[in-house]
Amino acid sequence: MTRAGSGSSASGSPETVKADVLVVADGLLGLATAFEIARRGASTVLVTVQTLYQPWLVPGLVAAQARCFSEPEPARDLTLLSRSLYPEWIESIETESGLACDFDVHGVYVLARTDEEEVALDRGLDWQRRRSLHFDVLSGEEAAEREAGLHAPGISAAFAFSGDGQVDPERLFRSLRLAAGEAGVRVFETGFVGEFSPGPAATWKVETPGRVFLATALVHAIEDPFARSASPFGPALPVVPAVFLDLDTLEDPVRVSRALVAPGAACLPLRSGGVRVVGGGENPDGRLTAGEITRLLEELASFLPRSRGYGFVSARSRLLSFSPDLLPLAGESSQAGGFVAAGLGLDTVLLLPALSSLLADLLTGKKPPISGAAFSPLRLGR
Repeated sequence: MTRAGSGSSASGSPETVKADVLVVADGLLGLATAFEIARRGASTVLVTVQTLYQPWLVPGLVAAQARCFSEPEPARDLTLLSRSLYPEWIESIETESGLACDFDVHGVYVLARTDEEEVALDRGLDWQRRRSLHFDVLSGEEAAEREAGLHAPGISAAFAFSGDGQVDPERLFRSLRLAAGEAGVRVFETGFVGEFSPGPAATWKVETPGRVFLATALVHAIEDPFARSASPFGPALPVVPAVFLDLDTLEDPVRVSRALVAPGAACLPLRSGGVRVVGGGENPDGRLTAGEITRLLEELASFLPRSRGYGFVSARSRLLSFSPDLLPLAGESSQAGGFVAAGLGLDTVLLLPALSSLLADLLTGKKPPISGAAFSPLRLGR
């Protein structure tokens, strides 16, 4: 794979790099999309707007059913499709890279701590009953028997989704990056991307320090709202803050074995022996405060009391973009040859196989695994 240097030619003029498809990105979605496009035979260049990604700033949940909230039906179709694609998709990445991604399907528990939460969560699963999707409803005692460490008196019920799982985002990132290189993706890291402009003969032109990139098609997949690269396809999407805590459980003889999700906090076991705790933030600028950390730790302790003895490793916050209709953007924009991938929120890891395949198929003229009409950027005037 190619790491950018100065990029200038001997004469001092910018180097010109040509490809069928240029992906401008900063994270897993852009990397996965470039990988899928290259696998379909198109010459592909990935330009990153900063050193590629911080993969710990996404949860690793591959949870299509642990979703007890209202969302459009196309979103449900997309999440179920993506989960079904995961095993084969991960196998292809691991085969290309030779590195394991630590993907497993140990199941996910969604916890209700009060009768009111139980009723609300149960109603939120009506869409799964209509689709005859399997899940179990456990009492607090039954959940505590199956998952050591849960505090039965503090749990009204647990909804168990055996088909859901998780993947290690860091390992997925490393494996996917190697796999993309093996598939022929050329990667250029840069700290700044200048103007995006449709060039002559239906060619997109993107300038970076020392280089000019020319491609028939452009995919804009910037996930970080603070990334130094303005989208050529309309204003930035709304954002919500999220908080991520890593805790050390090495001194705990009874460790969490599956992801636990409760209103206000999610707890994901890590292969390193710790857990990652994810919850909503309070500051619209993404600034992390001690109060947010304390609140999230208290949320975790409400259903996992032994977590009070866990060691503190790190805390981070991030702004996550989402679309107003809660459907991600994935498809061609109003500018010919310009494609958008954005608005995944906390579902980036879950949706990688489906959205990257959708985009790659649209770009290479193949039939996508799902209709892209509901996710088209055109619906938001982009």
